[in-house]
Amino acid sequence: MWHNISKLEPENKQGGDVMGDKSPTTSYEDTLLVAFLKLKGFTVVPWVCRDNPSDVRVSFDVQGDENEIEAAVNAFYANEQIGIQDFCKSFKETKSNMHALKRVGRS
Repeated sequence: MWHNISKLEPENKQGGDVMGDKSPTTSYEDTLLVAFLKLKGFTVVPWVCRDNPSDVRVSFDVQGDENEIEAAVNAFYANEQIGIQDFCKSFKETKSNMHALKRVGRS
């Protein structure tokens, strides 16, 4: 699974801080899973990871109750049925955010 719990923002994290919120978040890199979580109503904040300057990566912090997020992740892997058009829209938005931050991250 592509997620981990981060207690505070890493030092190399750029982008996405929502009004100085430093609460624990769950971070993901899997855009399909992130699109599903957005569709389920979670707030998703993209950020640029600069651990390796030659490999700019975008991760997504998902804000919300840790147990609710885990339940939604389990629903994703259990193949929960959702509206395909709604999912496609959420996925396109997620990919668009990722590509926009990657362009900025390389600047």
